[in-house]
Amino acid sequence: SSMRTESASTMQQAEAAREAVKASEARLEASRTELARMEAAKQGAANKMKYGEAEVASLKREVAEQRKKSNLWLERVSLLTTESVSARQQLTEAQKVIDRQAQEN
Repeated sequence: SSMRTESASTMQQAEAAREAVKASEARLEASRTELARMEAAKQGAANKMKYGEAEVASLKREVAEQRKKSNLWLERVSLLTTESVSARQQLTEAQKVIDRQAQEN
């Protein structure tokens, strides 16, 4: 009878140990799942960062290109302004010559 009691007690302890192992395995699996989710989120964030960096680099190139175009236009406007001033001066000089000739005649 005492062996039966010990055997029953041992069986209860073994069952309790099995339940504890099952609970530990369930927690371990939940932890693995959470770790996998966190790794996926980390990878997603890294991918977004790489995409963002590529987009920034592209925008920097575009800004540099627009700056070049802007500088070319400024040079053209400056040249046209200089030509316009020169043409105006020539016109003024020509008008003076015409006026002088008209007064002489």
